[in-house]
Amino acid sequence: MSKGKNHKNSKTSFKVALGFDNFTGEKTNFTVGITLFVLSIVMIICFISYFSTAEADQILLEHPMSGDFVNKDRVFQNICGSWGAYTSYFFIARCFGYPAVLIPVFLMIVSFKMIGVYKLNLLKWFFSLMLIMIWCSVCFA
Repeated sequence: MSKGKNHKNSKTSFKVALGFDNFTGEKTNFTVGITLFVLSIVMIICFISYFSTAEADQILLEHPMSGDFVNKDRVFQNICGSWGAYTSYFFIARCFGYPAVLIPVFLMIVSFKMIGVYKLNLLKWFFSLMLIMIWCSVCFA
């Protein structure tokens, strides 16, 4: 009995010593969940905008010049600017193709879990979406 109690105290003191006990609260989970939710919404907007503006941004993305990533002139046609164009180009054109839209969907599911909206099995969702994404990427190629 006392052995288990000491083990729990040593875990707690280890977390306190490393400073991890500040990152395990409900407020931190809620804040990270809201941040992931906003990031996933922005990524979905980037991907949808990429479907209509990919041709206009293609030359800028394949042959970048210095300073293009923080482009102030708004040459990129993507709604989210250069960040959105580069992000969507990387995930859609270079990595997974159209099934890359499932990445922000999974981020949204993780954010719902962290906020506490739904009690979801993240491992099941991860493997299901990963399987669908890889299968669709191979089939669409």
